[in-house]
Amino acid sequence: MRTGSRATCVAAIAITLFAWLQMLGAQGARSYTWYAELVSVDQNAKTMTVKVQIRDGVTRYVESYMPGDKLMLTWVPISGESDTVIYAPKYEVMKGIDEGFILPVEFVAADVKNHTVTVKSAAPPAVLQAVQAVPAGKWIKVVTPMKQPTDTATLTSAAPAEKPNLKPPPPPPPPAPSPDAPGRGRGRGQAPAGGGVGGTWTVNTQLGGNTVPADCMLAVADNKITGNCSSQLGGGAVMGEVAGTTITFSYGVEFNGMALEFAYTGTLDAAMTTIKGTVSVLGMTGEFSATKK
Repeated sequence: MRTGSRATCVAAIAITLFAWLQMLGAQGARSYTWYAELVSVDQNAKTMTVKVQIRDGVTRYVESYMPGDKLMLTWVPISGESDTVIYAPKYEVMKGIDEGFILPVEFVAADVKNHTVTVKSAAPPAVLQAVQAVPAGKWIKVVTPMKQPTDTATLTSAAPAEKPNLKPPPPPPPPAPSPDAPGRGRGRGQAPAGGGVGGTWTVNTQLGGNTVPADCMLAVADNKITGNCSSQLGGGAVMGEVAGTTITFSYGVEFNGMALEFAYTGTLDAAMTTIKGTVSVLGMTGEFSATKK
């Protein structure tokens, strides 16, 4: 498979995964906020044109679109906000997915060199009025329902904004060095290597704005973690290791015919009953907490 085709396939699986996760936890009306540079407002046509940032994978195919093509943008979610598009297929490719960090738009132009795409979106009068006075090239933020049932965008509100600086949460810092390093005996208050990790854990993973619970049965031998985890996405064998109070482990599931690996890095607390840290899958980052049963 060509590199570009594979990247597109991976992005498609990513949005399907996150849309599915979002629908798992949907409780009534839910929204997210996206950021873009305003290009123009057309009060008569009830549309606004904006320039959005895109990931490398999108640059490989977005130049093939023609003005007027209907697309479905898929945003990279970071704590309910986004300023970057990870996938921008034609609208028909996304049929069956109508909820998530998504936005139906009309293609206008692409600037691959600067990693941007210009698109046109339908907008209600209140949204158009809110950004009417914003100069072209300035940033706006738009609140959008996660539910997008048609090929015409539904927007809730908009306002002028500063250029965002959204970043995934960083991984937890490593434990502070201890004079009681391995081979010198255990320091007072320091968890022994592997101590307390073995057992059954409830792992709550935050991805796509939702909590996905999993049950993990872990065992430790020679600082290596084995076992298995199971969730609504499926289950798989665990591989990992313990270094002081730092715990790293991963397991894979089969989703829509593609293998996904959930990789966790966390810190075991002093009571050895809680692990907190970050999780990544398909280049997306979230947070997790695990409680020992």
